[in-house]
Amino acid sequence: MTTELDIIRRNIKRELPCKLADDEFTRIAKQRALKELEVAQLEADLAKEKKRRQDQIDDLADEVAKMGRELATGEQDRTVPCNDVFMKGVDGTGWVHTIRLDTGDEVERRPATAHETQRYLPGTGDASGGGLLDIAAAAQRKAEGGEASDVPEGGTAEDDRADDESEDKPKAKGKKRS
Repeated sequence: MTTELDIIRRNIKRELPCKLADDEFTRIAKQRALKELEVAQLEADLAKEKKRRQDQIDDLADEVAKMGRELATGEQDRTVPCNDVFMKGVDGTGWVHTIRLDTGDEVERRPATAHETQRYLPGTGDASGGGLLDIAAAAQRKAEGGEASDVPEGGTAEDDRADDESEDKPKAKGKKRS
């Protein structure tokens, strides 16, 4: 066209498709591979962060639910000191009762194991008077010069010895001075 055109604006910039040279094609392919790796790493990081945050939310939700139960029941689980007490049943079997020390309420009852019932052999009376082993220990102390009344009412000689050992008083060594 040799005719003169009526140009309104000159050097307008537009993005239009152009054929790639081989070195441009290679450069773009390498950049794409690097960007794909970066996307994969960011997605993995996002999944880890999302899981960590979800775990935090779940922990807080558990605490809130626990507090809700406590408010609804008016009770809270706490560690309470208890005693296991052996009691002979009406049928002659032994039972272990778990008793709260703060209120005296029975928490649990279970059959006594063979080891627990061994202290209280049949025919020696009820468990509150002491078992055969406790009676023998009291008799031995009496024979050695002690008194059989060392066993408190309703207790056992073994319980008495355990109380003596647990006290924090110093043990006298040698002869006692008057």
